[in-house]
Amino acid sequence: MPERNDDEQGRIDVAAIVKAEVELARKYFEKGNYEAARLFFRNALAIEGLADDDASSKRANHLLNMIKRSEKSARTVQKQCPRCGGSGKQEVKLSALEGASSEKKGFMGAKNSSKKVPGKTCDRCRGNGKVSGIGKMIDLKFQAAREDKAFREHQQARKYEPVGNAWVPQDLVNSLDVKEKAKLMRGVVTPCSKCAGFGRIDCKDCKGEGRVKCDNRECINGRVPLEDGDSTVTRMQGKASKRCRECLGRGSLLCEDCDGDATVLCKYCEGSGESEKCRKCSGRGYIECRRCGGSMEYKGKECTYCRTEGVSICTSCNGEGHKQ
Repeated sequence: MPERNDDEQGRIDVAAIVKAEVELARKYFEKGNYEAARLFFRNALAIEGLADDDASSKRANHLLNMIKRSEKSARTVQKQCPRCGGSGKQEVKLSALEGASSEKKGFMGAKNSSKKVPGKTCDRCRGNGKVSGIGKMIDLKFQAAREDKAFREHQQARKYEPVGNAWVPQDLVNSLDVKEKAKLMRGVVTPCSKCAGFGRIDCKDCKGEGRVKCDNRECINGRVPLEDGDSTVTRMQGKASKRCRECLGRGSLLCEDCDGDATVLCKYCEGSGESEKCRKCSGRGYIECRRCGGSMEYKGKECTYCRTEGVSICTSCNGEGHKQ
């Protein structure tokens, strides 16, 4: 538990609390658990908003950068290589000319027979069979929900208390006034229910893959049959097919709806990951006291409803500054 700073007349040392959160976040980040790291960095940033020392701005910028790095890493996953199908090898068709009386004869009265065999190392995945890409949002939402549950359980084990979606030591909770509580809660807003705070959702056209099947009807896995107009040299090589010009042999095309990103902007939050700002409190999270109207006095006495603060937590957004 962070100790009190005597120089601040009994106030909790906010910087020490932030430091403890950052240390936990870094441990998760180094282990590759980027979503858990993001949650702790985000909590640290919310608490940092209560600090007023000279180094606070520098710490806040660092935390913002780490949140972005964690989120980007959490979204990046290893996918099966679309070119080699995960084998790490490019498929090659071996063809041979066989004399036959088939109606579908090729060049010089012969028909083509071919089979696929593993060829050289795939130039896209370099033999790994996997490529980096953006994970499907439906999977990321599941992962985010699971890590959020683990995060809350961890904070409870530390004897931390929730203030909205932020978690802080009990001593700090007791020292906060209404405006400080609202500021803390605004730092960890409940994410958009549609995109789980990512600001994007899976593209429906490509189903979160970023690519769609080649629109050339004759294309099969990036290859198309030879045509009568193909050169004699090409036909004499015994090839049964050639590379599709539409997809350049990939068998798929970039999705036009998402431009290959696999996701599209969430229309409910317009990419912010948060719900609309609360109109009642204008996004502040607090409103004037209903009883004293902000004067801190009621019928000639101190207002007990707001405890002479003149404000109270917004009843519409519960202090988050955004619609629930």
